[in-house]
Amino acid sequence: MSKGGVSRLAEAVSWFEGELKRLYDESVSKSNDLVRFGDDMARELREDIEAVLASIIADLREEALKVEEALRVEFERRLDEELKSIEARSTARFEKAVRDVFEEVKRMAQGV
Repeated sequence: MSKGGVSRLAEAVSWFEGELKRLYDESVSKSNDLVRFGDDMARELREDIEAVLASIIADLREEALKVEEALRVEFERRLDEELKSIEARSTARFEKAVRDVFEEVKRMAQGV
């Protein structure tokens, strides 16, 4: 009778060990699945972030080109205005110098 109880206890322990092994294997499998899922999610997130960053960088480059073009146009406009101003002042000074020289020559010719 004692052998039957020991035998049943051994069977119970053996079944319990088998269940523990099965649960352990199942938990390892679920853990591996979870790690793979986490890796997949991290990869997808990284790809999404890279796509968004690429879009932002493209937008910033486009905006920088627009600003650069606007600055170039403004610089050329100001340069043109300044050159015209310098030319007008130079012409006015030249004309004044010619008049002054002409007046001096006239006075010299009149003997003044």
